[in-house]
Amino acid sequence: MGEAARFCSRCGVPVDAPVHPPRWPELKVALQLWVVLILCSGGVGIAMHVTGSESPLHELVGAIASAVLVIAFAVAMRRELAAALSPARVTLRSILIALVAAGFLLGFIRLYLLGGSLIGFGEIRMIESFESARWPLWSAIVMIGVEPAVFEEIAFRGIIYQRLQRVGGPREALVVQAAMFSIIHLLPAVFISHFVIGLTLGWLRQRTGSLLPGMITHFVYNTVLVFIEVLY
Repeated sequence: MGEAARFCSRCGVPVDAPVHPPRWPELKVALQLWVVLILCSGGVGIAMHVTGSESPLHELVGAIASAVLVIAFAVAMRRELAAALSPARVTLRSILIALVAAGFLLGFIRLYLLGGSLIGFGEIRMIESFESARWPLWSAIVMIGVEPAVFEEIAFRGIIYQRLQRVGGPREALVVQAAMFSIIHLLPAVFISHFVIGLTLGWLRQRTGSLLPGMITHFVYNTVLVFIEVLY
């Protein structure tokens, strides 16, 4: 596609694209990003297993690697992502929707964890490694709240979603990106919960035409969970 190509300001799809664009190039980009993110996530787990250490340093290295990869993909797609990342698209209404979505997810995860405990699922604590290593609370907030909110939203609700919707449409892209988002966490106990989270964040992307409300929701949700673990 030439330099003069134009993109829809709401969804990022080329406005001068053919009616039936080639599917494999679109899928290839989404799958490539997804696979390298899985490798980063899996690499953290392997490093912890090999070293016998659960230091958050492994998570930090994995987070940096993931962020660099997402940035590389985002730079290549910067013209397509520009509208979805523009602060001008964020309104008071979209912020309120984002906060309501965060509240919904917090209520949902509370019920999900309660149900999990009833059938024997063990408790998953996100900040346990930070506490064991005596890392400061702000480091956990950055790595659990800020980093995923920014880079997972760009990756899944930005790059992957936009590529998938060119192949199957918005509804199919919404479901598939949510499934890919849940699998990336490599924990069977959270597959269902993170699928619902992915659907909610994808819905925000569709509803507002922006990635920023989803980033707000993602940050508030993860950060509140961090403080709940600290307090209780």
